[in-house]
Amino acid sequence: MYAGLVVIGAALGIGATVGIPAADAEAPTSIRTAATVAIDALTSSSAEDARTSIPAGFAGAFYSPTIENGLLVNPDGGCSSPIPLPHEFDTACKAHDLGYDLLRFGSAAGAPSTREARKALDTQLAERTHDTCTSRSGIGSRTLCYTLSTVASDAVEFNSWRQRFAAPSPEPMLPYLIASGLGVGALMAASCSVSIAAPLRAERRRAERSRARTQGGRVAAA
Repeated sequence: MYAGLVVIGAALGIGATVGIPAADAEAPTSIRTAATVAIDALTSSSAEDARTSIPAGFAGAFYSPTIENGLLVNPDGGCSSPIPLPHEFDTACKAHDLGYDLLRFGSAAGAPSTREARKALDTQLAERTHDTCTSRSGIGSRTLCYTLSTVASDAVEFNSWRQRFAAPSPEPMLPYLIASGLGVGALMAASCSVSIAAPLRAERRRAERSRARTQGGRVAAA
């Protein structure tokens, strides 16, 4: 996976200038903190169960999570990209934002979450955004949606790898770097959808011409 993320980073212009962080910046691997327990619930349980796992003090330090479309979310969250992402991604991004805020809360309280916690949040974001694309009709629309999901999710995972899966820290340029990747991805998706749709349109035209000839022959015979 990391090799693929490095490729994404290079495409976004990050990999060549940013090295692997120092080992002491890594998140713990096995400590079960309150934030880790909450993130486990957020990624594997119902929204109601996840809400009961939010650590005491989180609401006062951040906000009170709410349930939206069956997911526990940051009510003021969203997808961080200068280029608008598909509206279907919105709830998944809000849930991911809540997870990242839980990581920050745990770190600030001196009880950081595990590496696996941030990995689970990123994996869930990728799965949820990808799954929302299935509701779209049309090959081109679905292809574009899948491509944007993959590019955005890979960029998020690349950034987590860069930060050693510890609590998220500010990345002022990351949204713009992601936007560059999304632009490339959109062009690739458009090209792919055209290459897929063109043969389908040609086949449909051939079928229509064949039906027209058949119908014409029947009329003449009559």
